[in-house]
Amino acid sequence: LMFAALVIAGGLSLVNIIFNRSRWLSSAAFLLVTSAALLGGHKVPVHDFADNTPYIGLDWFILDLLGSALIFIFVEKLFALRRDQPIFRAEWQCDFHHFIVNHMVVGFVLLATNLLVHRLFGWAASDGI
Repeated sequence: LMFAALVIAGGLSLVNIIFNRSRWLSSAAFLLVTSAALLGGHKVPVHDFADNTPYIGLDWFILDLLGSALIFIFVEKLFALRRDQPIFRAEWQCDFHHFIVNHMVVGFVLLATNLLVHRLFGWAASDGI
């Protein structure tokens, strides 16, 4: 699945470079796809973390962004306040920054809460309660 996503993303970015559509953005996307492929791509092992290793997953961020985008674009098009307003208006970058900060804050709070609960109540799990 990851290999197919890399091939599709690389192909789409190359097509956009060739047809001169947002050349700098398409070039940046192609550079990122190439970097990901050179760093191991779909062959990077993912199950080699030690137990209880905290980490921040980019995969959850991307799935959350995709899910939120699909839901809110659907709602915006279904119940549009301004029918002529495009999906990506001029302020979309501000919305994206708010989404990133919100996602990072929620992720950090969940990580800290999970760590705190395991530290404070880990004795209950070891006693068989």
